[in-house]
Amino acid sequence: MHRIAIRNGRSPFEFALVSVSAASGLLGLTMPNPGPSGSIARAFGELTPAFYALQLVSAVVVILGAAWPRYSVRHLGLGMRIERAGLIPLGGVCASYAAANIVMTGRTAIISALLIGGIAAAAWIRAQIISNDLKRVDELLELEPPSRATPKEGAPEEEAP
Repeated sequence: MHRIAIRNGRSPFEFALVSVSAASGLLGLTMPNPGPSGSIARAFGELTPAFYALQLVSAVVVILGAAWPRYSVRHLGLGMRIERAGLIPLGGVCASYAAANIVMTGRTAIISALLIGGIAAAAWIRAQIISNDLKRVDELLELEPPSRATPKEGAPEEEAP
């Protein structure tokens, strides 16, 4: 049988991007005028607070999943699933921000849209890597011996002598 390796995948760069995304979402929610990028307010209108709230919540979910304790294979899989659950909407928020910038501002927003679009692509690529690693985690869980605490379903319980 071959060895199953699961990559950690987290780096200070990734943590910094997710932390800045959380801070950006928080500032977008709390500041009366989030800044010169009024294209978001023009593009999303009344949904602008929901946009920033989704950005904040998804970034916090990614941080929670990345910091989840990994005491066993089951804990590892749960933390990875939580992290992936935050990465997918975070990528969507970044992609919609990049698209709104280009549509509402024009050619002058291409550089910022490329940067934010790159963050969206990185979030989705990381989510795909986690999905691949979760397949390995599921293989490990299948190889793990069953717990003696509960009998298997359908199996007759042993009688005490």
